[in-house]
Amino acid sequence: MNGCHSTRLLNICVWSLCRCGNLDRADSVIVDAIRIGIRPDPASHDTLIATHSHFNRIHSALSALRRMRHSGLRPSLRAYNALLSASSRLRLPDLSLDLLADIPSPDACSYNTLLHCLFRSGRPSDALRVFDSMRVPPSHITYNTILDGLCRSHGNVSNAVRLLRHLERSGSIPPTRVDTYNVVIAGLCRSGRLRQARKMLAGMPVPPNVITYTTVMRGCFRYKMFHNGFQLFDEMRSKGIAPDLFAYCTVIGALVKAGKTDEAYDCIERMLNYASVSMEGELDVHCYNTVLNAYCKTGALDEAFKLVGEMVEAGMRTDEYTHTILIDGLCRAGRTDEATQIHAQRWRHVEEWSSEEERGGLVASNCLIDRLCKEGEVDWALRVFRGMGVRDAVTYTAMVHGLCSRRRFHSAFEMVMECLRGGLWVPCTVSGAVLDGLTCAGYRRDARVLRSAIRIAKILKSKPRGE
Repeated sequence: MNGCHSTRLLNICVWSLCRCGNLDRADSVIVDAIRIGIRPDPASHDTLIATHSHFNRIHSALSALRRMRHSGLRPSLRAYNALLSASSRLRLPDLSLDLLADIPSPDACSYNTLLHCLFRSGRPSDALRVFDSMRVPPSHITYNTILDGLCRSHGNVSNAVRLLRHLERSGSIPPTRVDTYNVVIAGLCRSGRLRQARKMLAGMPVPPNVITYTTVMRGCFRYKMFHNGFQLFDEMRSKGIAPDLFAYCTVIGALVKAGKTDEAYDCIERMLNYASVSMEGELDVHCYNTVLNAYCKTGALDEAFKLVGEMVEAGMRTDEYTHTILIDGLCRAGRTDEATQIHAQRWRHVEEWSSEEERGGLVASNCLIDRLCKEGEVDWALRVFRGMGVRDAVTYTAMVHGLCSRRRFHSAFEMVMECLRGGLWVPCTVSGAVLDGLTCAGYRRDARVLRSAIRIAKILKSKPRGE
């Protein structure tokens, strides 16, 4: 077999192994081919480097790069960009800078990936230096990356606004690029500068889209500016911009928080109608949870359970938030028996929880403990408490409140001590109630121990890290 056919066969073999995910075997094939005198061409190395990078096997990708250089071959831009993407995902800014310096002719994608990595790694000044030294014309993605990075960097939102105005004056933003404005508006909303965000929305030289309006609405609702958010929703619809499911969910959640039950139900009806006629409007679990939360917060538990039944019939898998919302609604309605049953069924195996289930289980358990304590079922609440794999300050506060209400001050003392040993903190009013209860009940020694523990915890909490 001549050299040309051998190299071509080697390329096919390496490509097939990489496609199957058998990267170690692909490495061995290239090494064995070099040993028997078959010289791989750049395509084999590039494929291997790109695949290693795709699976974040950065050390193996760098080894393949060095082997390629040792063979006298020049890596392609595709291989370098794949390596840059992997180092960016792994937040290795120094390696990314070295890789860019090695690329003979980087393109805009190379710079965009590096800029994203530097901003994510908290190095905005380095990102701006790279931007100033670009050897290719920046694309609109480059500008969006810079603007988004500045908006997410502490104290740089004003710089992002100034850069946007400069780009407007220089004509660098195409007339149809509404996403560039969306990036800056989102940054303004995250930093609480709602007035400036609304002013930018009103003065945009390009027509805003549903994402623009939803971003500002979410900012208004986050800072309890419900009237302004609802005005924007009405303005968006009056301009002929159809709300999508995310916009509907945002508004429904705000209407429930604002106590506007009728408007929330009307918005739910419109969202369901939109989902039934729109090709892009398929309801997901987030949408169902939003509607479910509205039903539970307004006491419509029969509708809530009916909705969960529809989710199951549609083949949709409920998540931990679905059950947390149901438990909270049942607890609000005083139906703790049903809430306990759902809690026991959903979070039975603590050791098998994922991180999302852990967060959902914590919130659900806190709701259940709080309601049980308020109903005087402290022993029942303690059983739930002891079965929890993770607890926070809210858990301990609810339990201590319940124990104090039943005048079980010594148990409350032990609970507060356990909380402090775990590095958590209960409100001063709660610890004060425990101290008063211990003193009145004659547990003066325990009261002194608790006061000392609280003083030590305050000192440790106020001490700067690293000392």
